[in-house]
Amino acid sequence: EHIFEGNNLDVRRGEDTQPRPTNITMTPPDLEVESVNAPADAQASHPLAFTYQVTNYGVAATPNSSWADAYYLSADATLDAGDLYLGSLTHYGALDVFGAANDSYTRTATYTLPNGLTGDFYVLVKTDSSNVVFEGPAGSAGESNNVTASGNRVHVVSNPPDLVIIPGSF
Repeated sequence: EHIFEGNNLDVRRGEDTQPRPTNITMTPPDLEVESVNAPADAQASHPLAFTYQVTNYGVAATPNSSWADAYYLSADATLDAGDLYLGSLTHYGALDVFGAANDSYTRTATYTLPNGLTGDFYVLVKTDSSNVVFEGPAGSAGESNNVTASGNRVHVVSNPPDLVIIPGSF
């Protein structure tokens, strides 16, 4: 008999029990942004560099060998539609299970801040921003813990150019 035939639900010769369901426990990876380190001050129209670490806290290695990390500036520590998208970078390479030598990566990203931007902002990093790595069912802890904010706000100032006409220079 074949495993997918409907007649497997009947008692087979020599067996005194019906086939029983088997529970399978999924053990997916769990990518988390462990830390985001950003400077205390930045200037509009200039590069902002920050460093972050992503760790696989799951009990399985990532089945994917690439995914995107996205970066935002936010007035609060929560990612929402009002946050300023800075960009994204692709990570290449699978991560092993937590505790293995290759269970994390550290990266520095640099983006030029928009002209005229001022205020205090958290840097938010969202790993697996397109949800290509299966980390459990939608809404599960593995799929909902991929964003971390910097521990401090970055104070952004905008210094417009101060043009001065020097007599006799033209």
